[in-house]
Amino acid sequence: MCLKNKGISRRSFLKIGGGLLLTTLSSGEAGAFRGAKNRSVIYGGETPSRCPLCSMGCGVIYFRDSDGRWKVEGDPDCPVAMGSLCARGISLTAVTDSVKSVGSLHRYPGESSWREVSWEDAVYAVGRRIKDARDHEMSGRTTAGMSSNRLDNMGMICGGSLTNEEAYLLSKLFRSMGMVKMDTTVRVSYGMAVQGLSGVLGLPAPTHPPTQVAESDLVIVAGCNPGQTAPVLSRFLDEVRRRSGTVVFIDPRWTESIKPGDIWLQTRPGCDAAVFGGFISWILEHGERRTEELLKHTDASFSTLTEIMGQYQRYTRGKSRGKLKMDPGLSEPYTIYQRLIKHYSRYDLRKIAGISGVDLDLFRRVCKELARTGRQEFSASFVLGAGVLCRPSGSDTVRMAAIIQTLLGNLKKRGGGIIVPSGSGNAQGVCDMGLLAPYLPGYLPLPLEGAKSGNTEFEREDPGALEALARAWFDTKKPSEAVGFLPVVKKDEGISISTILRDVASEKIKVLIVVGSDLVNSFPGGKTVRETLEKLDLLVVIDTVPNETSRFWKEAAGGAFALKTEVIFIPIEPPALRSGSMTDAGRRVRRLCPAHALPETAHPLLHTITRLGVIVKKMAHSEGGPGLSPVKSLRWPIWADTEAVAREINGVVNDDAEKTVPLTPGRDWPRGASCGNRFYRGQMAGETWLAGRRDSSDPYGRGLFERWGWFWPWGMPDPFSWVFGHEKDRSILLRWSGSPPVAPGLSVRFWRTTATGTPFPEHYEPFHSPLPDYLTGGRSDPSIEKMDESSGPWDYLSRRPEDVLAKFPVIMTAHRTGNTMGSGGILGRVGWLTELGTGRMLEMGPALAAELDVVSGDRVNIKTPFVKEPVRALALVTFRLGDFEYNGKHYHVTSVTGYRPERPGTNELFSPVFNGKDGGMQLKAFMVKVEKG
Repeated sequence: MCLKNKGISRRSFLKIGGGLLLTTLSSGEAGAFRGAKNRSVIYGGETPSRCPLCSMGCGVIYFRDSDGRWKVEGDPDCPVAMGSLCARGISLTAVTDSVKSVGSLHRYPGESSWREVSWEDAVYAVGRRIKDARDHEMSGRTTAGMSSNRLDNMGMICGGSLTNEEAYLLSKLFRSMGMVKMDTTVRVSYGMAVQGLSGVLGLPAPTHPPTQVAESDLVIVAGCNPGQTAPVLSRFLDEVRRRSGTVVFIDPRWTESIKPGDIWLQTRPGCDAAVFGGFISWILEHGERRTEELLKHTDASFSTLTEIMGQYQRYTRGKSRGKLKMDPGLSEPYTIYQRLIKHYSRYDLRKIAGISGVDLDLFRRVCKELARTGRQEFSASFVLGAGVLCRPSGSDTVRMAAIIQTLLGNLKKRGGGIIVPSGSGNAQGVCDMGLLAPYLPGYLPLPLEGAKSGNTEFEREDPGALEALARAWFDTKKPSEAVGFLPVVKKDEGISISTILRDVASEKIKVLIVVGSDLVNSFPGGKTVRETLEKLDLLVVIDTVPNETSRFWKEAAGGAFALKTEVIFIPIEPPALRSGSMTDAGRRVRRLCPAHALPETAHPLLHTITRLGVIVKKMAHSEGGPGLSPVKSLRWPIWADTEAVAREINGVVNDDAEKTVPLTPGRDWPRGASCGNRFYRGQMAGETWLAGRRDSSDPYGRGLFERWGWFWPWGMPDPFSWVFGHEKDRSILLRWSGSPPVAPGLSVRFWRTTATGTPFPEHYEPFHSPLPDYLTGGRSDPSIEKMDESSGPWDYLSRRPEDVLAKFPVIMTAHRTGNTMGSGGILGRVGWLTELGTGRMLEMGPALAAELDVVSGDRVNIKTPFVKEPVRALALVTFRLGDFEYNGKHYHVTSVTGYRPERPGTNELFSPVFNGKDGGMQLKAFMVKVEKG
């Protein structure tokens, strides 16, 4: 259904609604909403940019007011937000003003206070320690006869607010030094979507830009509260409602985003995968089968006799020998399609309603609405938030959404896709640039240890990509030698934040670098994280202001004097002063321009990374050492410029006149080409950086606005529509998946290893749950691993479910109040943001409040087996949470909020378990005991 047919364009509709208030705004920020007025940007004294505080990519304008103070307003030309800003965006300049000039700090072993040092001395000290640690590790490897470029004694964890250029240089520098234990904090949320979508669709990113939500006839919002976390999405949902579309929310808690006429499927926390499995079961049984599309674009017709995912049956005799065995009728019992039907036949709607707590009649209604979008004239979108992603098998829930959209044929339609908003400004970009383990930029897999020439499986899939990256990184005459400089991983080696911290606890990692993240306040078990950091020889924290992670030593168990960990803190610029580019949740790359110049004493992160590389490279040449050829051969700038780094990411090649020119989009690799990220080919057009484009027109009327910034891959905003319409290039999506094509025309794979190691996505109960795993015959999630087997609580966790329920009978989830980022971070310095004034709250229903004899405002204590001291909170009694009943038993459901640093922190409540395959963590469903304070 299209707005154009109603005599009004979508663009015009959004301009009309541009002044609507999306979320709580501060009355103290005068004129902050001026950008909602319908006016053109005046470039004199104004700087257009992109808001770096979430993944929606709203346009902003920095300017000076009449008093000379820097202010921010929405960009009216931005097709995403149309001039409006949320409370987070309005705080940009307030955050910058609140950050006092902080110098570099150095805490030496055994000291109880910081020493202020110069930026140059701090960066040099980090370079010195890194060089020494690398020499020590490589010396041992050389003695043992191992020559591969791999370090096991250093690790790095980065946040999701880095620019693409910063993330790329970090990956380039530390990968060249052999670091393999490198990951990003977005893994536990947005990273689940990247892995889930890549697993089925071969595209490691959301399928459509967020603006496409407004084109949908049905939108299913799961685990997300757009009114608080991504307010611009609320406008798109309003457009769906205006066109008589249907909006469905799947959430344990009623939120302000739910409006009259919407459908609310109230679930028990941790049951999203069960509900999605019910959707698949209904579609396979009652939906219209799209046989032609399944045959052309998926592996549904392939036959398999093995349980090994991705392996298919082939003919062994005759003219068809070696070819894949296929059944065009999709009726043979060993075809992937029939296996899919058999797998999800267990997800009976009545059974799922009992397990998850959803209303059966509403559930059946949503299934019918969803199946209806299988017709050509209708479309459906999924909006997946942290409530779905932040669990061990979160990527499997995303895989289910991808299977649903494939079965219905929605991926090629306007308004048919999967959208994943994130609270991190560049969650997609840091994954793209190789900070998501175990990938290099462009999702190139790290070479396997012992392989003769890189990763041979991948070289068959995209020949030339690895060599192009190696040429961009290393100055060598032989491409094979450059590929040999890349670090190697072991087969089936799981690398994630959890395994990195576990290696720190076991003293395998002695040097840890944390960039743009506060692990102590955001990672499950803050107290355990602090104790873990005490095992390090060196901790380097690079952030805007000193955070709890950098100050962990002040609460050391044996006192600061006894702690031998050296800590170095290096400050970087606040968000409004960042320069570079970021990639939003729809793969749109937009350029960031700083509000104003940095003070002379301040140093941006890009310069810190560059200077660190220069120091290490100079030491390698002057001092020598074992295995330093990769570092000596590293192509490294003396002083980095964001546009120069973007040009390297794009890639270059010599033309016929031997002139270096940017690489153009395409799959072929010209002779001698170098490329930092294969998906970002084309972001440079001659001397023009397309990420800075500001053309908000919609030339094809599809609601994509493809000339506002630039889309990867290769400038395509809707790659599935393009692939499904080109007979010769249908295998392109599989090429993005990191696995070789198994058949011409294949782009979607149902038969793929999932996060839990099963052929198809499966629902498993949370690690702590009031119910056994009924759908799997009582078998719990086989991929779950524990952070620390030796710690006391694990003795308790091994007991039967009945014992857990006896002491911790209350189901709990977590949510946000106010429009802020996860653990607060630098936004904690802006006192008028809503969340910061509330502290921690525990929302509960009237039944539990009556049992505890508490009213709103009373203090309550939350007990968990992971921390001895109870977590304190204020009670908030509402009707927004419904209790859960199963087999006559009644369970209370609660939700906690408040990420402001309080001891013990909210993160102490989270179960310290993770998925050993893709690193997912249990942050949204756990069992506790609540008592009156």
